[in-house]
Amino acid sequence: MLVLVIFIALLPINHDKILLRWYGEWRAHVPLMVLLLFTFVLGMASAVALFAANYLFSVFERRGRKWLPGSHRKAGNLLAESEKKLKKGDEAGAEAALQEATKIYPGLIGAYEALARLYLMQGRKGEAVTAYNKAVAVDPENIRLQVAVAYLSLETGDTARALKAFKDILDLEPEYAPARRLLPSALAEAAQWEDAVKAQEALLKSLPKHLAAQEEVNFLAYRTEYARSFISSDPGKAAKILNEVLKNDSGFIPAALAASEIYSSKNKPKEAFNTLAAAFLKRPEPFLYERLANMRADGLKTAEELVEEALRENPRRHALRIARARMRLQKDTPEEALDELSKISGEPEVDKLLVEAAAQMKLGKQDRAAEALNQAIKALNVEYACSACGWHFKRWIARCTNCRAFNSMSARTD
Repeated sequence: MLVLVIFIALLPINHDKILLRWYGEWRAHVPLMVLLLFTFVLGMASAVALFAANYLFSVFERRGRKWLPGSHRKAGNLLAESEKKLKKGDEAGAEAALQEATKIYPGLIGAYEALARLYLMQGRKGEAVTAYNKAVAVDPENIRLQVAVAYLSLETGDTARALKAFKDILDLEPEYAPARRLLPSALAEAAQWEDAVKAQEALLKSLPKHLAAQEEVNFLAYRTEYARSFISSDPGKAAKILNEVLKNDSGFIPAALAASEIYSSKNKPKEAFNTLAAAFLKRPEPFLYERLANMRADGLKTAEELVEEALRENPRRHALRIARARMRLQKDTPEEALDELSKISGEPEVDKLLVEAAAQMKLGKQDRAAEALNQAIKALNVEYACSACGWHFKRWIARCTNCRAFNSMSARTD
């Protein structure tokens, strides 16, 4: 009002006029203040109209809630009541209110979502998936709900449900990135290797190079597992796929092991040996050395040469030294085994056993020396650790049991 009064007071004083032209010959000179006043009044009218529209919307919203069916309103009240109880820490009361809400009005999606959140907070993932699934049944085209079902199903190991959710998502939105990224791993968990390969290939084409490194490892893994799935029925096709994998990465151990098995079954020991030797050069794992040493009559000599090269590159590959000492004991050369173990230090019990073995050897008691060396080797357990999550295991495995990463297990070197 004050601004309006000021405009009116200044109106007689201001003599500046603005020429206005209209269609035809019509012209008029209008004072600037009048134009400003018109603009002000128009703005005020617009503001009043907006406030009025907002008020009408709120009235309609309140009326709409009143016009809802009684069961819907009651369920909504129970949902609000559960939120209050949850804030007070009454989880059991909140769950009971939500369960009652879903019984009274099964179409209330908010109640199912609230139940799922409560279950997740309590670590009840299986029940959370069920709650989200009921919400999806009410609104099957809700991608947000489908994503929740897919993620939780993967976490709980229900790959069939996860796959269904991912496929439903991609039917609704074919370019939905999270679903495209997780679909191959879900197919892999279901051992649908051919489909996993296709899905992973499509994913790689859609990713920029700086994001594709880990996905390329998964692609090699899926191709390897796909080849392994029909080695017995079509070894030729399997060998071709495995060779393509090894061309990309000669140190991809699962593929090297599978290819070596095929060569051995075809009575091609040289090719089998060379495949594992190439993998060892890239990934000098102790179990590969042991396999190479036992594969052929001249295998130990070549394996020793490969180990020497690996130890020159990194003298602290203690796990490899332990494997080497074990092999030398098997070949009845305890002096060489003792020499190899003496290069590993830091374990008091092991040092004691090594001293005992050396003493027995000087006394000419080879059997007792070998027994002391065997005990020292047992004390130096070789462990494999996952490079992705750090999980430890007593032997090498193709896929980490903890994080499900492929080709990530390596012997600890310290």
